[in-house]
Amino acid sequence: MKTTEQLQELYDVHKRNNLTVKPKIAICYSGQTRHINKEKQYTDDFYDILSLFSEFDYDLYGHTWSDQEDPNQEILKNFKDFQTTDQEDIWNA
Repeated sequence: MKTTEQLQELYDVHKRNNLTVKPKIAICYSGQTRHINKEKQYTDDFYDILSLFSEFDYDLYGHTWSDQEDPNQEILKNFKDFQTTDQEDIWNA
């Protein structure tokens, strides 16, 4: 996995070479999605974070636990893949 500094360096080289293709990255969104559908601010925060990566061509992947609500369809459409796992899987592994 590349560090933020390494990604920035790659991007700077990319810009210096005047290439037209955006660098490709993957973004992983994981954890408890507890309030994402409750208030507009959480959806706005999600899009604010994604805007930090606007100079990249990214694929978005996500995961939450089955006791949490999946993000709404407006948010889910941004993900290449979003999975939900039952927490019992931790104890039964």
